[in-house]
Amino acid sequence: MTFFGGKVMNVLGVFGHSFRQVFGNWRQTLRISALLLLIMIIGQQWLIESVMQAGASQHQSFEKSLFILVFNTFILPIPMIIAAVNWHRFILLGERVDWLPRIHLRRDVSYFWRGIVITLCAMAIMVLGAAIVFLFALAAQEIIPNQTAEAVLLAVVGLAFFIALYAFMLRLGVSLPGAAIGGATIRDSWRATRGHWRGFALLTLLAFLVVLPFVAVNMLSIHAPHDLADDMVVAALKLLFAVPTVMLLLSILTTLYGHFVEQRALV
Repeated sequence: MTFFGGKVMNVLGVFGHSFRQVFGNWRQTLRISALLLLIMIIGQQWLIESVMQAGASQHQSFEKSLFILVFNTFILPIPMIIAAVNWHRFILLGERVDWLPRIHLRRDVSYFWRGIVITLCAMAIMVLGAAIVFLFALAAQEIIPNQTAEAVLLAVVGLAFFIALYAFMLRLGVSLPGAAIGGATIRDSWRATRGHWRGFALLTLLAFLVVLPFVAVNMLSIHAPHDLADDMVVAALKLLFAVPTVMLLLSILTTLYGHFVEQRALV
C-alpha cells in the first residue's frame, strides 16, 4: 500500500505518529518549546499593543512603523525558529536538549531563509489564485442569476483554493526539517512527495482543526484588558495552547520528512 494512497487512515497515522512524538517525549517538548514560545508570546503581545496604539495615533512616525515591520519580520520569528530546529534535530538525529534549547546558528539561518522562500512562493500562488477567483466571480455574476447559488459556488471555490494553497505550503514545508539538519533541499522534498496531493489536502484540513483553538484564544485575547495582571494571565493561557499546537505542527513536518525523504516507516 502506498502512503497517502487516498485512505484517511494513512493521514490519521501521520497525525497519530506526530502526537506520540510530542506527548511521548513531553520533557523534551517542554524544554525545547516552553521558554522560547513564552518569549515569542510576550513579543507578540507587545507588537499587538504597538500596532493598536499606532492605529489610534494620528502622528505615527516612520521610524516606529519601520521598527514594527522589522521586529515582526526578523526578530519575532527567532524563538520559533530555534525551537523548530531543536525539535527537528531531536526527532531526526536524536539530539537531546538538557534544560535550555541550543542555538545552531548556521541551521537557524538556513531554516529562516527557507521559510522566506516558501512564503514568497505561497504569496505568488496566492496572488495568481486570487486573480483567478476574482475573474471566476465576475463570470458567475453573468452566468448565474440566483445570488444565493452564486454565493454558495464562490464559497466552495474559495474553500477549494484555500485548501490547495495550504496543501502546497505544507508540501513545500516538508523541506524545513532538511534545513534544520543540513539534509534535503526544497527540490528533493518536492520530488519525494510527488503524487500525494490528496493526502496533503486531507492533512491540511486536520492541521486547521488543530490550530483552531489556538487561533480562537489569540483572537479573544485582543479584546482582553491590558494591565499587567491580565497580560500575565493572557500570556499563560496562550502558552498553554501554543506548546501542544506548535509542537504538533512541527512534528507533522518532521514525520512527513522522515517518511518521504528518509524512507522511515510509520511506527
